[in-house]
Amino acid sequence: MTNNPLFYTPSVARLCAQQGYLEKSAEIYAFLLDQDPENRDLRQALDDVNARLSQPDQSKDTGIPENRLEALVGTWVSLLVENNLRQKFENLRDSVKRFNPDAS
Repeated sequence: MTNNPLFYTPSVARLCAQQGYLEKSAEIYAFLLDQDPENRDLRQALDDVNARLSQPDQSKDTGIPENRLEALVGTWVSLLVENNLRQKFENLRDSVKRFNPDAS
C-alpha cells in the first residue's frame, strides 16, 4: 500500500479497515485528523479502528498478503484497459463490416 498522502482519503481508510489493514487505516485517519482536527466522523472512525486494534487477535497478521489491495487495484486497472481495447476492436470490426459487407 502506498504511503502517498494523495491517496489518504476516508474511503481508502475505510477500505483498509474492511480488508483487515487496521494499522494502515489508523495511520490514514490520523493523517486526515491532522488536516481537519474538528471532524467528528474522522475521530469516530479512528476510535473504532483503534478499538478493533486493541481487541485480542485483531492486531495480528490476518494472513492477507500486505500488497493485496495493490494487487486488486492493479487487476481492476488491467481489466478496464482490456475492456477498453475490446470495445475499440469491436467498433473497428463493425466499421469494416459496414464498408465491406463481404468481410468476415
